Amino acid sequence: MNFLNISLIGIWIVLIVQSIIIFYLSKYVASFLNSFRLLGGNAVALELPIGEKAPLFRERDQHYKEIKLSDNNGKYTLLFFAGRDCMYCKMIIPKLHIILKYIGMRIIVISQQQLDINTEIPDINFIVSEELFESYRVKVVPMIFLIDSKGYLVLKEMPKTFHALTILLGRQFQTNIDYDAS
Repeated sequence: MNFLNISLIGIWIVLIVQSIIIFYLSKYVASFLNSFRLLGGNAVALELPIGEKAPLFRERDQHYKEIKLSDNNGKYTLLFFAGRDCMYCKMIIPKLHIILKYIGMRIIVISQQQLDINTEIPDINFIVSEELFESYRVKVVPMIFLIDSKGYLVLKEMPKTFHALTILLGRQFQTNIDYDAS
């Protein structure tokens, strides 16, 4: 093989690598741009639509146990997005265990920073993850997402009180939740 053949092979390898890089970069840019919609000439971030598949995740909880959205054991999953300084969250989170008495579901509390409340509530997982706030496009807290056993988003709301949360879930599951129970 002479120098000309070797340089031609090298050029082809460089072209193939560049094509692969351009392909993946364009997929990334397209995915980013698809998360926005133009309204009146302004770009507005899209929200997760009800009825669509919820973004999957795998994170560690307060006990360093791996939590996956897909490990729901055929139950609904309530994702409660909270903030460290959110007064509503501080009032709602300590009462979340009451819901489990009425509805067989899994509850996961997600925050961007470690919460300064008791995270040792039985059967409730606490996750610290900025990535989940981005994946679920959460801008304000408290925000809940109810995900069915097949991974589809069925409810998205901003409850300001525990009573409002029990009403939302009671309607969804056609049950009455005694929000004053302890």
